[in-house]
Amino acid sequence: MQSSSFIIKDVLLFDGDIFTENAMVVVEDGLISQVVPHGNIEGKFASLSIIAKPGYTLIPGLIDSHIHGLEANIECLEQSLRFGVTTVCDMHNDPVSLAKLKSLAHDRNMRHLYSDFKCAGMAASVTGQWPVPILELEYKDDAELLRKIVDKLPHIDTVGQAQEHVNAQIDHFGASYIKLMNEMGDTIDMSLPRPPLELQQAIVEAAHKRGVIAVGHAFSYSGVMELLEAGVDGLTHSFLDRPESDDWLKLMKKNNVHCNPTLDCLATHCGNGDEIQVPFTSHPFAQRMLFDKRPRECTNFAKNNEKASFANGVQNVKDMYAAGVPLIVGSDCAGKRLGNPYGLGVHEEMYLMTIVVGMKPIDVLKGATSLIADRFGFSDRGRVKEGLKADLVLLEGDVRELLANEKELCLPVQAVWRDGVLCSSFEDGLT
Repeated sequence: MQSSSFIIKDVLLFDGDIFTENAMVVVEDGLISQVVPHGNIEGKFASLSIIAKPGYTLIPGLIDSHIHGLEANIECLEQSLRFGVTTVCDMHNDPVSLAKLKSLAHDRNMRHLYSDFKCAGMAASVTGQWPVPILELEYKDDAELLRKIVDKLPHIDTVGQAQEHVNAQIDHFGASYIKLMNEMGDTIDMSLPRPPLELQQAIVEAAHKRGVIAVGHAFSYSGVMELLEAGVDGLTHSFLDRPESDDWLKLMKKNNVHCNPTLDCLATHCGNGDEIQVPFTSHPFAQRMLFDKRPRECTNFAKNNEKASFANGVQNVKDMYAAGVPLIVGSDCAGKRLGNPYGLGVHEEMYLMTIVVGMKPIDVLKGATSLIADRFGFSDRGRVKEGLKADLVLLEGDVRELLANEKELCLPVQAVWRDGVLCSSFEDGLT
């Protein structure tokens, strides 16, 4: 097993909050022991291996706040790490996949290969609600597997089931947060059963009773408003129609609700997915790191819906950003056929949030690191600070300039460490 102790120096450091020039970071036994501007190597640190990287940027390990590791797809851990994503947050999965992915991610001997894994367990959903439509599309060629997966979905149809469901996700699956589905179907041309507001409120209250946040899914203004009225802490998507008032923004600000826009996901639903997918998957860095190098399929659920568009989803995010709503990065990567690829999806989201939405690079970086850690209660990661996990990503160049450059599709990742252990994909290139 390689050493998890080293020094990296002479770098531009983004520590999750601010930038520091010519910084030095000391890692001992997988933890950050010192962060020093213009540091000198002396005393006990003199025996550690030294990596000097002037002209490079060191940032916290990226966190993908929204994935689905369907069928225990190991790429959600292995491929994510190759792209600099040291933690993935599963937002709904089946029990078998959750157990397998947790076991792989938590094996300390595999930190050179896999990202860490957080989960919501299984999302709270009434019978026939989302994610059934997306599962039907993902498994359209395997009716038996589809039936098995759908049969395992939790059907939370009464208020009395709310606390039991939340307890099961936390106690059985180790859920770090709870997700609830509230898909109206009105922007994706579907008619779906509508969860009662009192049921959604009960799920949120049950989550808060156990000390975790509750986040909710909806693709339309009507669904979002019900989630906000239910008291959720975060939205797992922007939405596809344009509201006539700003009541939703006022409610988000009042309740301190964050949003994970999943812009690339919205594009795949609206028929714009290939415009994003093809350039990113064709990028040389992506071609080197992807296991399956082909663009994924688009769902096109909302392509023919008159009130839904990718432009609407983007404008809603612009409005949130202008209003000061916390925005976090999450890809909604899922499955083997649909959406965007694990790991690369985070690069896509960061690009879209910077170049298309117009966010400042520092805010996008926070949204992919420290802000997620703060919102989800991950107190041991998301920053380059003393005592935290040495989850680190080394980038060639100044990350502020890289993110602001529309020609830079993928961040130029040169090394990734999880708990101070170098990702095996970079063992031959780091000097």
